[in-house]
Amino acid sequence: MKTFDEEMKATNPVRRMRERHGFTRADFARATGCPYPTLLRAENGLTSSLPRAVLEAAELCGEDPATLAGEYAEWAVRLRAAYARKERD
Repeated sequence: MKTFDEEMKATNPVRRMRERHGFTRADFARATGCPYPTLLRAENGLTSSLPRAVLEAAELCGEDPATLAGEYAEWAVRLRAAYARKERD
C-alpha cells in the first residue's frame, strides 16, 4: 500500500513526464541539462511554479511546456490542500 506522500508524488506531472520517457532522475538531468536538484524540488512539490530549466527540459523531450506548467500548477494546489487536510486530521 502506498503512503500519502508516495501517492501524491506518483501523480506529479513532472515525474509522470520523466517516467513516460523512460528516464531516471539522473538520466533525465544529464540528457536535458536540467540540474538534478531543480528536478528533485519540482518532483517533490517544493516549487510554486515550474523552474525554467524543467520547462526547457520538457520541450527537449517533445512536451508542451505550457501544458506541463498548467498541470503542475493544478497538482500543486491539490498537494497543498491534501497536506492541509492531513494536518487537520
